[in-house]
Formats: sequence, C-alpha cells, structure tokens
Amino acid sequence: RAAHQQLNEIYGQVQSAQAYLDQGQPDAAAATLAAVDAPTSTPTMPAAAPGDYFTAVNQYVMHFAAANTLPCQVQIDPGLTPVDLAPVERLQAARILQEALENVRKHAHAQQVEVRFERGEDGILLVVQDDGVGFDPAQVTGAGIESIHSRALAVGARMTVDAQPGGGTRLCIHFPA
Repeated sequence: RAAHQQLNEIYGQVQSAQAYLDQGQPDAAAATLAAVDAPTSTPTMPAAAPGDYFTAVNQYVMHFAAANTLPCQVQIDPGLTPVDLAPVERLQAARILQEALENVRKHAHAQQVEVRFERGEDGILLVVQDDGVGFDPAQVTGAGIESIHSRALAVGARMTVDAQPGGGTRLCIHFPA
C-alpha cells in the first residue's frame, strides 16, 4: 500500500511536470521532478475514491493533529462534493495540504490550525491557516512553499499567502471552476 501511495505521488509530479512542459516552462518542469519528496515522519494521506476524498482529508488532518499534539479543525463546505475537483486537482490538493501542514509543524510554532475546503464564487478554495509566528513572504524561499506553488500552478490553481511576522499564516489555493 505504501509503495502504491509513493507511485501515485510520483505520477502526480510527472503530471505536474508535463503540464509545465505543455506551457513551455521546462525549468519549472525540471524543478518539479527534482522536488520528489523524501519520506517524512508525517503519514501520507491515503488514496481515496472520489466519494471518500473529504473523509480521507479529515482523517489525515486529525491524525496529523494527534501525532503532533496540535489542535486542528477541518471545515468542509457542505455543498462541496469531491467531484467538484478533477482527479489531478484532488491529488495536488492532498499533496499541497500535506506540505502546508509540514510547514506548520516545522516552522510556525502554532497553537492551532484550521483547514477549510469551501466553494468560492468562481471555484474551490483550500485554506490552511495557523496562529503561529508568521513570516515575511517576500523574504522566505524554501522547498516547501515552492513545492506548493508548483503543484498549484500545475493544475491551473492560484496560491496566495497572507502572513506577517508574529501574525500567523493563511495559505489559500484557488482551484478555478
């Protein structure tokens, strides 16, 4: 099962790289393939059939919360269904969520985290918000935030980061309709 999850992850990165190539961005494609994540201590989100996707998201976040003794809340818009996201978007959203939570674990010193999937006026939003130490987005570069940005771009999504030192962080991924 773990090998299957790793293959799914690699397949998602290959798809992302192909999307970059299709957009004429060979450097971004190379960076995406070079960023194959090494296994971490955080469990991976299980592959889920579309009908089980948000259940898997909730279970993953709750497991993350327990493993890291970090209170987390999950809010899923009741009108949202997994089929509102294409399969590749679900995969990238899962990987983005994993990376975002890893960033919280490693850097934020947060007391709580909120994860939301909500329907916006023109698409679906994934929001990961913490009350941690924050940072200056203009001064921070790193593999985690670059990976999140690359994964979002690969599926036509947009990433915004609202953060400031001492003020927590709000990461928002907008998947267009």
